[in-house]
Amino acid sequence: MWRLRLPVTPLWGSALLLGLCLQLTAQGPIQGRKPLSLEMIVPESVTQGQVVSVKVRVTVDLSECMAVRVQLRNYTMVDFPHGNFKYTACLCGGDVRTYFWDVSANRRMELVALAQAVWETDICTEDLAVVPVTNDYDIKSKMVEVLA
Repeated sequence: MWRLRLPVTPLWGSALLLGLCLQLTAQGPIQGRKPLSLEMIVPESVTQGQVVSVKVRVTVDLSECMAVRVQLRNYTMVDFPHGNFKYTACLCGGDVRTYFWDVSANRRMELVALAQAVWETDICTEDLAVVPVTNDYDIKSKMVEVLA
């Protein structure tokens, strides 16, 4: 019968622990996970000149807090009767927040919602916010047909 004898030294134990941690990190569920995600809710078609409410729902999947900036971009002729605002808020693990914009269009419009973790002071209490190294934003685009 064979026995494996391993030297019991602090250096060897540290190397083993580091190797196990690297294995868990490389194969863990963190890979491919998005720290934040958004969903844009808007009708597929509207009548010309109709004011429509666009909703953007942002979800944070990290346990830490982060300052998140949410904005609605348009690349076509879109009118924002009450203004096109950029919202910045502190969102923590599991938080879901919904933002609203009113838009009016005279022709087909493309709306793009963007949620991004940003470095901002005085947004999260005690400045405990993190910014992910990768996947620090989510973006969604929707086309809305305008009926005459």
